[in-house]
Amino acid sequence: MSGHSHAKNVGASKSKNDARKSALYSKLSKEITTAVVEGGDNPQYNSKLRSLLEKAKKEGMKKETIEKAIKNGKK
Repeated sequence: MSGHSHAKNVGASKSKNDARKSALYSKLSKEITTAVVEGGDNPQYNSKLRSLLEKAKKEGMKKETIEKAIKNGKK
């Protein structure tokens, strides 16, 4: 038996999960930016933005990343 199999398995699993999260966060950031451009940055009046923010928080997206996406949509 190889002494490194556990570390390789953990590394492969972590890499796969990180890639999935990265793709999801990128997609959510783009959708949040688009929602801000279309309906404004106030989630109280923009239902699409409100639902995207709830989804992002549920998926564990950082607050700074969410705020950055909103800021990009305001430009």
